[in-house]
Amino acid sequence: MITTLNLERPICFFDLETTGIDIAKDKIVEIFILKIFPIDAPIDTSSYEPAKSYLSESQIAGGDLFSQPQQPQQPQQPQHPQQPQQPQHPQQPQQPQQPQQPQQPQQPQQPQQPQQSQQPQQSQQPQHPQQPQHPQQPQQNKTEELHFIINPEIHIPEEASKIHGIYDKDVADKKTFKQLATTIAKFIGDSDLAGYNSNWFDIPILVEEFLRVGIDFDITERKCIDVMNIFKLMEPRTLSAASKFYLHKEHKDAHSAKADVVATYEVLKAQIGYYENTPYIDKEGKETYPIKNSVAALDRFTNSNRKIDSAGRIGYGANGEEIFLFGKHSGKKVKNVFAREDPNYYRWMMDGTFTLSTKRAITRIWNEIKNS
Repeated sequence: MITTLNLERPICFFDLETTGIDIAKDKIVEIFILKIFPIDAPIDTSSYEPAKSYLSESQIAGGDLFSQPQQPQQPQQPQHPQQPQQPQHPQQPQQPQQPQQPQQPQQPQQPQQPQQSQQPQQSQQPQHPQQPQHPQQPQQNKTEELHFIINPEIHIPEEASKIHGIYDKDVADKKTFKQLATTIAKFIGDSDLAGYNSNWFDIPILVEEFLRVGIDFDITERKCIDVMNIFKLMEPRTLSAASKFYLHKEHKDAHSAKADVVATYEVLKAQIGYYENTPYIDKEGKETYPIKNSVAALDRFTNSNRKIDSAGRIGYGANGEEIFLFGKHSGKKVKNVFAREDPNYYRWMMDGTFTLSTKRAITRIWNEIKNS
């Protein structure tokens, strides 16, 4: 595992907690930024407030903040090399009185005896100068952190609070994004950006928040790394990957109908055995054991929002009422949208390129509204 990142300029890893997932209307309630600097790059904290002290990656990982600074003192150990003054022992060549013996070539081996003398072993301590490798620790990327709880100036829905644990009372006395925007923008500076699912959520919603307060947070010249995309691309969720993971064998003849069906059947049996006693924690923090050797149990687990139409545009909510599973009204009751919020939405869907299955489902609901 690498310990440093090769950077040409700083990169900011960041994560947002929000009031929801609608980029156009939801707001940030928490932001945490970890700014990583190139090796040996100077760090200027004078341009943003509040100035933050920075730690090395090893310190972030839990290293001793007080003992590490003492490591640079170890280079003083090169004082041991003063012991090389002991090579005065090589004055023992006073024994060259023995050179008269033809075995003198063997006596040159006696200089090897100084290696046997414990003191020359100390001369091996020049291996300690390898400890100057410790000075390589400063080669780790330096970091800075910025963290704010933010007043979104709108109500935080209960379902969002259950996920991130931030409620209206927690933000009542906090600054708004408008009050913090300049500090956040200056802290990020011209850094590149990174996060988990950041390309699809965190970056777009951060840009939207900046634009609301008149700050053009341009990302066109920034490099943006989405760690989730790396995970998805390098660990694909294909049948071949599932066969290799669960069955420990290659899926031969992939995309052959028969081979795919047989592999799917074998993978399901392996999944049941693998996960049958494994807990699952849902979005609300509830722990269950959903994987059982039961068709009904597996159906419930793999169809959390039961679809009404084959395309999955309309489904059943928690109370059994039809809800939208897509678009700007996702999660809302279909009848409420058609009857009150957006009556034109029905006609828009009927005129659109939705499947006949979807159109049949919304027409049934539309007729129920008219006949009620």
